[in-house]
Amino acid sequence: MEDSIRIIDAKTEFLSALQNISSSEDKRKIIGRKFIEVFVNYIKKNNLSFNYFAQGTIYPDIIESGGTKGSKVIKAHHNVGGLATELLKENNLTLIEPLKYLYKDDIRALGKFLNLRENIIMRQPFPGPGLAIRIIGIITEDRLERLQEADYIVCQFLNSKYSIWQLVVILIPEITTGVVGDRGILGDVIVIRAVNSVDGMTATPVLIKSEDLIELSSIVTNKITGVVRLVYDYTGKPPGTIEWQ
Repeated sequence: MEDSIRIIDAKTEFLSALQNISSSEDKRKIIGRKFIEVFVNYIKKNNLSFNYFAQGTIYPDIIESGGTKGSKVIKAHHNVGGLATELLKENNLTLIEPLKYLYKDDIRALGKFLNLRENIIMRQPFPGPGLAIRIIGIITEDRLERLQEADYIVCQFLNSKYSIWQLVVILIPEITTGVVGDRGILGDVIVIRAVNSVDGMTATPVLIKSEDLIELSSIVTNKITGVVRLVYDYTGKPPGTIEWQ
């Protein structure tokens, strides 16, 4: 079992590929390609042999990427619009997507049928490209670490108090004036988006109590250097997608 899961630390490769990239569409496509490149390079370096490459594409990914008849591109998901399928073919890897015609509620029903653990079945959706698409503008290691810290604080706080289908924490770097001590600074904004949904195609905002948002704002701005504001997004889907980008 020790060899069943191998973890590849490719942080440097991803950050290098994303350097100075601000477009969310470009980020998704770069991440999709780099994801395959890292895997292919690893199996070559270690003389491993695989026949299949499996991933958890679901039907909303395909719809939003314009992959169905009559659908328009809303955003190209990294595993649809950005996937380097030619690299898989060159290395004789067959792509398997067993869930690609299922909505999220279908997948959870399947998980229950298979008697998977409840915490796995009901785990909140998380974007394949990770926090890279939750940083507005360019990505730096410092900004990524700042968002990781904010994400941890917000998720610990809100998930302990509310039932949330998906919780999104976004970093908008250096766009607003804040006060630190007796001086003004140009600081970051943390945006929180918490929604409830069934299949991910529509969503309604979770009504967070004002006193909880005030307390959470104080915690985030006091603990994370450079963050000077916290705001909450009450937009439904439609018109807004669940992720900002």
